[in-house]
Amino acid sequence: IAVVNNTSVPGKNLCHTVCKVMTDLGIDIKKCIGSSTDGASNMRGRAYKYKAPSPPTELIDCSYYTNDFENRKFLHVGIDPVQQFIVSIQIITSSRHVNISVDFLKRIYSLMGHILSYILTTSVKYKRFIFLESELISLSSIVYRGDIMVVVESKTQEGCRIILNLNDLMTLQNLEWTIFEIITTKMTVIRPMILQQVKQLTEYFKTDFNLDKSVTLEEVVVKVKGIHNELISKHVPKNKLSFINQIKLLAIEQLAKIDENDGPKNFFSPPFSQSFMPQTSKQPNKTVILNNNYKKK
Repeated sequence: IAVVNNTSVPGKNLCHTVCKVMTDLGIDIKKCIGSSTDGASNMRGRAYKYKAPSPPTELIDCSYYTNDFENRKFLHVGIDPVQQFIVSIQIITSSRHVNISVDFLKRIYSLMGHILSYILTTSVKYKRFIFLESELISLSSIVYRGDIMVVVESKTQEGCRIILNLNDLMTLQNLEWTIFEIITTKMTVIRPMILQQVKQLTEYFKTDFNLDKSVTLEEVVVKVKGIHNELISKHVPKNKLSFINQIKLLAIEQLAKIDENDGPKNFFSPPFSQSFMPQTSKQPNKTVILNNNYKKK
């Protein structure tokens, strides 16, 4: 660094100058680039290798909200077929995503005033502060690109994390009532209908298709995929809102995994409810800004 500081170069050539100086000194730059918790590079003596996370689960009856179009940040709310058809929330960017529960989202909103105040009043220095933490996910502060931000990070899925800046949080705050309104609808109306239609589909498959117990999951999936939708509609009772095609497309493995002897009852072991049921009688608390100090109404 001292060598570079004593060298007069235009800003656009600084990177090339650093590389040249390190090469002249016999330093392998590939062994000097690492990664920190906020995604920025640092000198840790190990090569940084980006590992893309596995793609997010496709949600049934998914609702989409735009958080930041320019940076491709979106919020998805829908029924997760992989997690026993619970209502799930996904924050997605072009390269990363994170999955959070309804309960964790409610906890984020309950601390939104504190989080916004922390971002606005804390000096810019790297000192991680954990706002929320569970066995599956955490919400903490970071310094990224010279600003204090928050990161939502999965503890169980490598590479699944999303960084949110002040504008992202304010947009999320403005969507609070809309998000919980749609969550309530999906939990109390849509989800029971989907579960009922899953049950109807499994009963139809049990009754009309005799599958040998020795067949593999992949063979069952191929068999179910090959059933024409018109044939299914003739055997499955009509519903006011039909999710049959979405279930067949997005929950095909869940349908195939149901044991023939047990039937669909394993999907519906009571109590089949989520840990958080939103209060529909009143609007969630809003956070407002007054003279740069965040307070609860």
